[in-house]
Amino acid sequence: MYVFFSKINKIINDLFFFVLKNKKSKKTFQTITKKYLIKKKDWNLVSKYKIADEYFFEKKIKFTNLYCDPITGYFFSKFGNPYILEHHFSKKYMNIKYNFFLPFFKNKKKVKKGIFFGGHFMENYCHFLFYIYVPILILPKNYTLVFDSRLLNKKFFKDFLNVIKKERDYILIDKPTLFEKGLVYQKKYLSKKELDVVEKNLKKIENKKYKIIYIQRRSKFRNLNYNNEIEIISILKKKFKNIRIINCDKLSFSKQIEIFSNANILIGTHGADFANMIFGLKNIKKIIEFCHPSFFTGVYPRLSRLYKIKHFQITGTNSGNNNEFSISLNELKKKI
Repeated sequence: MYVFFSKINKIINDLFFFVLKNKKSKKTFQTITKKYLIKKKDWNLVSKYKIADEYFFEKKIKFTNLYCDPITGYFFSKFGNPYILEHHFSKKYMNIKYNFFLPFFKNKKKVKKGIFFGGHFMENYCHFLFYIYVPILILPKNYTLVFDSRLLNKKFFKDFLNVIKKERDYILIDKPTLFEKGLVYQKKYLSKKELDVVEKNLKKIENKKYKIIYIQRRSKFRNLNYNNEIEIISILKKKFKNIRIINCDKLSFSKQIEIFSNANILIGTHGADFANMIFGLKNIKKIIEFCHPSFFTGVYPRLSRLYKIKHFQITGTNSGNNNEFSISLNELKKKI
């Protein structure tokens, strides 16, 4: 029921702010930001209230008596006024979202002292590792972990809860919930210091079978052409006799940690599965990442640079149906 009204709430907000465009919209955004968000000293920004898509910033804010909306990840007063908003600011999120239905859907349960993790983008495995798994390791342990219950739709999240349930208290919420005391921690990019914490907390299981890994990816879009992938695997098997082909969708969270923490070489199509590299940053020596011609990101090469890992990105060409692509076999032979 609340999910339905949350969609209605979004439509109302979009209509309400439809007239605010360009300079006027930016001015309104800055005014509301200054009023409702935390003072500038709590933000590690390059310039005051600057709006940009990519920001290397960190936000760590303590608050009291605010309601968390698990659908959006926003925090509100009891009247629905927004106080602490998205994980980063961009023009896409310039419309401040008021929650008009919050007073009618309040959760009877309260969180005495907690940290919320959720929002729609957390359902992506890469975002889950970067914005949930790593922060949990570095944030104070005297806070209850609060998750958006929709994450239970993901197998990796269920596996994750089984891993942490003996070590941390957590609760799941599906409607606006009052935090008597809370903490918001958000960071755009992880630093080496934070990634080193992953290594320190890792309960590594030695497994010599998974030194060289080919990550097979089959999703709704940006897949390798089937015939091209068969040729790629054939080339790799000739070069590496002990290569292992894995499909992360079929592996438990613990098994993925085990495999990637033992890996020396990773090869495969760009996707969320590559985020598992955070479990083996001190062991991995080389990464070969296949990229779709219409989509490029430097998130994984950036991590490789921090740990001096040889990272090669091979950009393919469109081929086949359903947005498939192929890579040059000659270029692959040079990289391996």
